[in-house]
Amino acid sequence: MARLSAIACSMAMSVVAYAAYAERGAVSVELASGVALTNVRAPYAVGAPSQVGSTFTTSLGIRYAVTNALEVGASAFYQPPTNFTHVGAQVPVPGGALEGALVERTTQLGALVGARIVHGFDWRFVAGADFGFARRSFSSIDHFNVSDPAGAQSFGLTLGDTSQTATIVAPSAGVEWVGDHVAVGFVPRVEFLLGRERTWAVSLPLTLSWSWYL
Repeated sequence: MARLSAIACSMAMSVVAYAAYAERGAVSVELASGVALTNVRAPYAVGAPSQVGSTFTTSLGIRYAVTNALEVGASAFYQPPTNFTHVGAQVPVPGGALEGALVERTTQLGALVGARIVHGFDWRFVAGADFGFARRSFSSIDHFNVSDPAGAQSFGLTLGDTSQTATIVAPSAGVEWVGDHVAVGFVPRVEFLLGRERTWAVSLPLTLSWSWYL
C-alpha cells in the first residue's frame, strides 16, 4: 500500500509539473493590450521639450520555450493616435524662434525580440528583457501663441508630418497564471528609447496566450 501511495504521489507531481511549466518545445502566441505612460519629445522644437502622457498600447507576439524555464520570442506593438501638447516649445523661424504651445497627433509602431525566464507552477514569476526599434510618427502639427490675452492663436507655420526613430531596451517583470494551454499575465515593461531624442515609457499590458506543445 505504501508503495502504491508513493507511485500515485509521484504520478500526481509529474502531472502538476507538466501542466505548470511552458514545457520545453512549446510554441505560444500572445496578445497583449493595456495602457502606456510615455514621455514624448516635441517635433521641430529647439531642445525638444518633452511631455508625459498616457496612451493605449497593443501587441502581438510569438514565443518558443527553449527549456522549461527559458523562452525566446518576438513581437510587434502599436500605439494608436493620441494628442499631445508641449507648452513652452520654441520652434525655429527665420530670424529667431517662436515660443508657444506645440500641438500634435502622434502614434508609435515598433518590433521587439528578447528572452525571459519563468519560475513557478500554476502561478509563475516572469522576468525578461527585449530589444528592438520604434518609430513615432507625428501629424496635424500646429504651433500656437498662448501669450495673447484674447486666446491662443496659431502662428500659421507650415509644419509637415514627421517622425522619430529609436532603438529600445526594455526590461520587464510580472506574474502569469497558467492553465492547460492558456496563460493570463500582467508583465509591466520599462522602455528606454535611445535615439536622437531619448525618451522612456512604461507599458502596463494584460496578456493572453495560447500554447501548443510540440
